[in-house]
Amino acid sequence: MSLTYSDIDSFNLFARSKIDAHAAESMSELFELFLLEHPSPECQAEIHDAIIQGLVDIEAGKGRPADEAMADLRRKHGLAAQ
Repeated sequence: MSLTYSDIDSFNLFARSKIDAHAAESMSELFELFLLEHPSPECQAEIHDAIIQGLVDIEAGKGRPADEAMADLRRKHGLAAQ
């Protein structure tokens, strides 16, 4: 995919909104935020595949309830229950 002026305009609007909201302190942080909020089609496909695999695992009885896993993480890191 070729870079277009529309892509630059979109990033410019995004960057200005983050700067106005004091949501980024550097260009690299700003770009990371942009990539998180605008994943590439390849990244979206990976996310989709991971979600599907997770659902398959749940159907197969793998894993454990989220509240149980979160309680373990809170204990492990010394965090208070919410």
